[in-house]
Amino acid sequence: MDKVSFLNRLHYNASRMCRHTIGIGFDGPALRKRILADYARNGPGKKLEIHRVPFKNNEHEIRDQYLTKGIPVIITGLATEWPCISKWTPGFLREQYGDDPIVITEDTSKRGG
Repeated sequence: MDKVSFLNRLHYNASRMCRHTIGIGFDGPALRKRILADYARNGPGKKLEIHRVPFKNNEHEIRDQYLTKGIPVIITGLATEWPCISKWTPGFLREQYGDDPIVITEDTSKRGG
């Protein structure tokens, strides 16, 4: 984590949180440039192997070995039994929401970077 300066990490994380919660971020080209400069100065960070663990019958193992320790893990098969997987077909969405207007907007924060 020390490859990117504390202030740049703080700025980036605050911006991502704002973008997620209120839809407005402030992580423009200047921040990207500073973060890239940090990497150029300090070298790339370490690479982690991220395990893939099937969800079925492994809930306790996932919690004990990964989640409580803050270790990244990819949990596979978690959503396969959710009702929306079989219910939300293109036909269903067309029938239920086909006449609803769709608002298209442009994310101008990504310009120039």
